[in-house]
Amino acid sequence: VALAGLLMTLPHFISEPYRYDSTSPEDMPQDFKASLCLPTTSAPASAPSNGNCSSYTETQHLSVVGIMFVAQTLLGVGGVPIQPFGISYIDDFAHNSNSPLYLGILFAVTMMGPGLAFGLGSLMLRLYVDINQMPEGEPQEHMFARP
Repeated sequence: VALAGLLMTLPHFISEPYRYDSTSPEDMPQDFKASLCLPTTSAPASAPSNGNCSSYTETQHLSVVGIMFVAQTLLGVGGVPIQPFGISYIDDFAHNSNSPLYLGILFAVTMMGPGLAFGLGSLMLRLYVDINQMPEGEPQEHMFARP
């Protein structure tokens, strides 16, 4: 589980820093725009191409996705035994009068974890994408990771 946590942080350090592009959609070339139907036409515009994307960017993207996939797999494999083996361990080695208390604590902590993570996640939305490189501007601007 600890190795999975370390692997999850690795893309932050191996990727290039995030750069906010203030280009509006009207200023973009046609091949970057999505193929949407305009109100006056019934057929969509020509589909955008990835001709301007470099192979380096695509390779780096695939390596980051691969690292995250391996990290999530390790987290799942490492986290699965905690619940069944933890319950069996408490049931086998705790005194009969203390076993229900310990099991209650285990289940309570198991339920509070996702709630705490959800609350902390909502607080993190107030931070810029790269925490160590805060840009000028207000958190209400589009540069910040907002839902």
